[in-house]
Amino acid sequence: MSAARRLAVTVATTAVVLAVLDGAWELYRWTWISAGWTWPFVVDDTSMPHVHTIVKALFEQPTAGVGDVLIVQLFHAALFTAKEAAVGFVLGASIGFALGVFMSQWRIVQRGLLPYVVASQTVPILAVAPIVVYNIAAAALQGIKSAGGDAYGRNWKKLNIKVTPGGQ
Repeated sequence: MSAARRLAVTVATTAVVLAVLDGAWELYRWTWISAGWTWPFVVDDTSMPHVHTIVKALFEQPTAGVGDVLIVQLFHAALFTAKEAAVGFVLGASIGFALGVFMSQWRIVQRGLLPYVVASQTVPILAVAPIVVYNIAAAALQGIKSAGGDAYGRNWKKLNIKVTPGGQ
């Protein structure tokens, strides 16, 4: 198969898949609105807009009127997330490699850490992640409070602002 034919098949397949997904979206939307169904959620222009409305919104200014068009903001956010994922992967791989080296060289380290390594592999990451995030947030808030601030990082003593209920 030639390169041009392969490209044409890829483009046609992509177009058909996108058309089927668009059709399924619009059929679901039309069915739920016309029947008045509310399960699993109420379908309206806010909860499930037309696909063309979503695509159009990607190329408009945000409602606040500040910043680039939405698709550029989404691209920057995705790039930031990809950088965080790469850093996390490198840190995790480095720590894992170092642990593996230490455990292979020193039997006492292996005997001490191997049960924890095995236990960590049996617990799903979805169960561990909220615990880690909660503990990091709690430690950060404790640090803010011990510095004389509040949960928003404001240091009232330093600013010499009297804090009263109701903000007055």
